[in-house]
Amino acid sequence: AAYYGASDNQAVTNDRVNTLENVKVVSHTHNGGTDGKGTCSICGKQMAASLTVGGKTSWYTAFASAIEAANAADGEKTITLYQNVDDTVYGKRTAYELTRGPVTLATGGKTGKGVDGKDAELTVNDKDTELAIVAAKNGGKLSLSNGTFSRVAVKDDGSSASLSGGSYGAITSDAGYVKPYALLAKGYAYKKTKDNQWLPNANSIPSEVTVEKAPFAVEKIYPNNDTNYTENSA
Repeated sequence: AAYYGASDNQAVTNDRVNTLENVKVVSHTHNGGTDGKGTCSICGKQMAASLTVGGKTSWYTAFASAIEAANAADGEKTITLYQNVDDTVYGKRTAYELTRGPVTLATGGKTGKGVDGKDAELTVNDKDTELAIVAAKNGGKLSLSNGTFSRVAVKDDGSSASLSGGSYGAITSDAGYVKPYALLAKGYAYKKTKDNQWLPNANSIPSEVTVEKAPFAVEKIYPNNDTNYTENSA
């Protein structure tokens, strides 16, 4: 729904006004407009994201609403961003947790913060993607092949990741988290951004890295030399 001027029948697009006079409320379903920028052609509001499930696309003015709808939907789905996503709402930190996948996050060059692949499979392929901390926990799975990430953290609770590209400011390797070497897709390795030195069999990441196809055979590492280990490995 949106407010419309009672006299001119024009939608009120400024959500920050303190008072409104001589308006009416008209219900409608948001759309993404025709310019590809996610501006509703009915009310003129800028959409934060869209959700596509089974070929049907719905539009949302709040990213949290798109996450909620994605978690309620079955099957494969795609969330497309039309605004930058912040992990601070009204001065408080928040996390956007995906609990039902698989989900592809199409950022189109927008930045995102606080996205967690909790209990879900999250895929990011866009080259221009910029995300802050991306985490997997409670059996969640990350599939990252492109983009820039300030940190990736995968809890050692049945969660996993497959990194086959992208740039990473840090990869959490503390106790309770899957080690960096176990997050790589088969045939890929870490390379230090600063001096382009490869980091084969990385147990920890000392600086910013990229993930690239390795020009050498990547040795399989088994935690505690347990060759029967099958979880969270490339």
